[in-house]
Amino acid sequence: MKKQLYLLLLIFFSLIIIQNCNKETGPTEPEQPSEENIKIGTVVDITTQTIGTGGGTITISKPGDPINGMQITIEPNSFSTAQNFNISYAPITSHNFDQDFSAESPLIKISSASEFASKNINFKVPITLNNGEIAMAFIYNDNDGTLEGLPINDLTNEYIEFSTRRLSSNPSMAKKLFNNDEHTNLVIFSILESKLEGKTMLATGFEPGTDDWEFRNWGSYISPSGNCAGQSVTGLWYYSEKKLKGNGSLFHQYDKICDANNAEFMWQDNPRGYRFASVVQKDFNMNPEGIHDKYEFQEKDERFVWWSLIMAIVLTKEPQFLIVHNKDSPVAHAVIVYKIGLTDRKIYIADPNYPGNKNLFTTYNSVAKKIEPYTTKLNADSPNLTFNNFAFFGRYIFIDKTKIDYRWNQFENGTIGNSIFPDYSLIDNKDNSIVYDDYTSGEASLTLSCRAVCASSISGTTNLQPFAIIDTNGVYIVQEQEVISNSGKGTIQLKEGKNKFGFIIYGYAIPGSKPHYIDFKWITINYNPTQNQLIINPSQLNATLYGRYTFNVSYTGTLPSNYVIWWYCNDDAVMHSVQNGLSFKHQFKSEGNYKIYVDLYDNTFPNPPKIGSAVGNITVARGALSDLYNTAYIFLRIQGDCEKENTDYTGFSFSINTTVIGSIAKLEWEGTNFSSDYSYSEAAMTGAGDSLKYTGNINGTVSNDGLTISTFNLTQNIKHNRTPYKSDFSISLTNLLLQKVEYPGSYKLSFLLKGADVQNHVVSLSWSVFTLDTNTNEWKTISLRRFIYNANSELQLDFYP
Repeated sequence: MKKQLYLLLLIFFSLIIIQNCNKETGPTEPEQPSEENIKIGTVVDITTQTIGTGGGTITISKPGDPINGMQITIEPNSFSTAQNFNISYAPITSHNFDQDFSAESPLIKISSASEFASKNINFKVPITLNNGEIAMAFIYNDNDGTLEGLPINDLTNEYIEFSTRRLSSNPSMAKKLFNNDEHTNLVIFSILESKLEGKTMLATGFEPGTDDWEFRNWGSYISPSGNCAGQSVTGLWYYSEKKLKGNGSLFHQYDKICDANNAEFMWQDNPRGYRFASVVQKDFNMNPEGIHDKYEFQEKDERFVWWSLIMAIVLTKEPQFLIVHNKDSPVAHAVIVYKIGLTDRKIYIADPNYPGNKNLFTTYNSVAKKIEPYTTKLNADSPNLTFNNFAFFGRYIFIDKTKIDYRWNQFENGTIGNSIFPDYSLIDNKDNSIVYDDYTSGEASLTLSCRAVCASSISGTTNLQPFAIIDTNGVYIVQEQEVISNSGKGTIQLKEGKNKFGFIIYGYAIPGSKPHYIDFKWITINYNPTQNQLIINPSQLNATLYGRYTFNVSYTGTLPSNYVIWWYCNDDAVMHSVQNGLSFKHQFKSEGNYKIYVDLYDNTFPNPPKIGSAVGNITVARGALSDLYNTAYIFLRIQGDCEKENTDYTGFSFSINTTVIGSIAKLEWEGTNFSSDYSYSEAAMTGAGDSLKYTGNINGTVSNDGLTISTFNLTQNIKHNRTPYKSDFSISLTNLLLQKVEYPGSYKLSFLLKGADVQNHVVSLSWSVFTLDTNTNEWKTISLRRFIYNANSELQLDFYP
């Protein structure tokens, strides 16, 4: 991995400080928990300072105080907003850790609103060491009584320098000793070096082959240079957060098929684990500036790394995160240190390149005061490389643990890597149908391709990616290179019944480079040579843009009593289900060549099996009817002079306004036919509480060229809710030549005619009003006796989207 890629592992702590105010208060009494590993005395508040995004340094100037001269340096842009930092301390009266260690400082409390910084926060704390003593800083979690070591940047008898990016171990940490606020407890422990190295073997309980991942560090599509940091960090996280809390060992915990005698047997069969490590690797692909600084700090004296590893393991009893670096090239590698032999000075390493290997170590040379070079690889597929520089990273001090917690939730619900890795589809080349688990084929030979939008594709193809296929014994049936050589196609032979295959999906993350892992999944393919046939009609269709078409299916076998048919057309990428029905309507809203897929499932089973599939081919082009097909509403208006029954000569006007009707009156098109049924209510003008109920039907036909409304029929009934009044209206029209009227953002297709010629387009027209005579309780009818076609007549019919 290049330094900037593998550094993806580490997030470093940085702060931003502007001195704003100093606040001094008297000592307060701590609230002591019932069980703790550190007991403290009276708390002393030192200062509160506001740190802005420009960074700065907090210096404690309290002559006579144990932390007088302490400095906290925060780099610019460590936080996105200004932070308030509260600093206090309390003397340590006793501790329950290894009694060879002494508390070299009081328990120092640092509070701020943010838990994690984007750059390193550097501390310099005064101490007093005797010759032969060494010291190390720790974060103390007063919720669970645990420690986490911080890397030694520099150490003298007068001060210690160290760094972190986290001001709290986790969201629930550090709430007991100093009341219920989020903060970090810092403590510096010291020990005689002779006592430290007088110990023999330091073991954490972590063991390769039990607590590491079973897969090697091959890298993936989103981390092509390797997953060393992701595998190491997630291995550490799982050990402390899951195994020590009763979840069992990590090694082969989450695959389905494994071989106890072959650690890497079918390593692909853990897609969630592999994606988990890859996504965490990508999450921590940060600017390498912090990690470069870390190398520079620890290159001063490699005893700092040696001491940090020993003291951290002694006091935390947990494995530690170590970065190995090549001084002569910009590369690094992440490993886990899980055991140290103090007699032979061996540092035992769990290396993601060699899962389960318990024989990997490097040695501390006490004469040269250097750690001997360690030989490994950047990833499992690269040549050996010697790493001659080392950096202690503890566990989470430079890594935002909350991100790992979040990714684990995705791991558990099966969504890990979704939207980060490319989506892909396995395609049956016979009919381009998508192959899912429990897919059914009527052919003994099945040719497949994998489609995914990646940075590059197999040469000569569009979005086809390599894949490999294995059986349940791990034997390769189709090799990745075979698929590449065969223009993205791989063929398998099926035996009658169920066939289970493992599909390893790859993708080209870097054009011109080799493909990398995307996913692995087991898929069962059913071969039924006499399978019942599902037939789609039409199977070939030349469709008009915006046209709405009906597809039907027939089944040569006996349909189950309860079935569901799933329809999918790749013009809109939406799947539609029809329960116990054989028809489906679809409107095409984009020009192009498409396929419509249909799958029949037997719904009488708890997990419905697929019992038939069909596919149709559709070509969608703009046609003469496209503008009409794209309309959904109409507007009709007719007015003029008329005679009504029992009344004098008077005017007449009728209109329907579908902007009022809204979506209820949307037109449905089927070929050259259109129709709409509507029913809606609106407030009446006859008084409070009254309303009008409109019920109507529209239908008609259009000429093949889409220019003329051949027939148009409308019937409408109106009824008052309270007033004894109702009316009926009907009209039939013919031969209406439409004109397209365009305006910004839309258009309408309109027929507008004034004068006596309106009569040539009206086939029939009737109108009646019914009122109730409250005295006789009889309905009185007033009807349109005659519509007079003259210069006052006007007819308008509009179709619009």
